[in-house]
Amino acid sequence: MSPSLCAIFTLLRLPLTLPPFPPSFSDGLSFHVKDPARLESEILPKYFRHSRFQSLVRQLNFYDFKKIRYAPPSFPPSLPP
Repeated sequence: MSPSLCAIFTLLRLPLTLPPFPPSFSDGLSFHVKDPARLESEILPKYFRHSRFQSLVRQLNFYDFKKIRYAPPSFPPSLPP
């Protein structure tokens, strides 16, 4: 297993109560980085050779993680044309 994959796994297993992370979403499959600047300064240097949030995003994308944009549901629900 690559060192970066091990670091990502370790990072994602950290307690989500750490300052840059709010609680995970109810699906248990996603997380939200509340404070990217704090993540860069306090956590990334401990696990990676870089300390840039954008580099972490690039690595997550490489391993098929996806950015999720939560949108409020439409009322009434949209119907296909």
